[in-house]
Amino acid sequence: MDWSPVLNLNDVNASVQKFMEVLLPVIENHAPYKMINGREKGAEWVSDDLLGLIDAREHLKREYNKNPTELNYMLKEDAIKEVKRSRRTLQRNYVRDAITEAGYDSSKMWKCLKRIWPTKSKKNKISQINNTSNPIEMAEILNEFFSSIGEKLSKDFESIDHNNTPMQAARPPIFEFKLASYADVESAIHSLSASRSCGIDGLTSKLIKDARECIIIPLLHIFNLSIKYKTFPTSWKTGIVTPIYKEGSKTDPSNYRPITILNTPSKILERIIHNQLNCY
Repeated sequence: MDWSPVLNLNDVNASVQKFMEVLLPVIENHAPYKMINGREKGAEWVSDDLLGLIDAREHLKREYNKNPTELNYMLKEDAIKEVKRSRRTLQRNYVRDAITEAGYDSSKMWKCLKRIWPTKSKKNKISQINNTSNPIEMAEILNEFFSSIGEKLSKDFESIDHNNTPMQAARPPIFEFKLASYADVESAIHSLSASRSCGIDGLTSKLIKDARECIIIPLLHIFNLSIKYKTFPTSWKTGIVTPIYKEGSKTDPSNYRPITILNTPSKILERIIHNQLNCY
């Protein structure tokens, strides 16, 4: 890949924008995102025969949607029933084998069973906050509350007299950030969890890890521009915030905690900065 359009820039925000302009078309051509229909496709008990039946079922569903004749309807329904029969048989055999293998180890047995019947997650649908049910107004109320938490917490802490605070170890009198190295970026990428969740930019941790040899050089350039000019990329300051209900009244914004999904490259830069501060 030709990264010269990125490497020739000295503005961190322009470099990030050009990095995405070069990378995204390559991802679209060679590693496009695909929606997988069917929760069961990743289960241990699924066989190749079942996957074939699922693909055939989905094909017949599409054919019926395009041409809703009685014949296509019957073929679709037969395929659905066949998938259900096959799935039940495979699950039954898996449970039988799991119980036999576990013996008297109940913990091991339940661990196997949960892979088939996972605990249903609680839906986090918010119907009303304060006295409004308008989605935009609810989002603004939650945003205002979440953004005020830090300021409120800071008032609860007493000021610290640094002159009377004992030093745990001798430190250099001045701290200065250093430009990152190739090894720093490689180590930070390696520390990422292989998550498929992604921020607004659409880059997952797994994709970054898989493509690290191709993208470390432009990322290193961007990171060092950020450190050199003391500027965090503007586009990396935006995340996807999801309010998670804790307990109490669902109309009270204080009963939610925010979970933010950040852009993956920003996590790498933050890890590099964290490592330098931690060493100091």
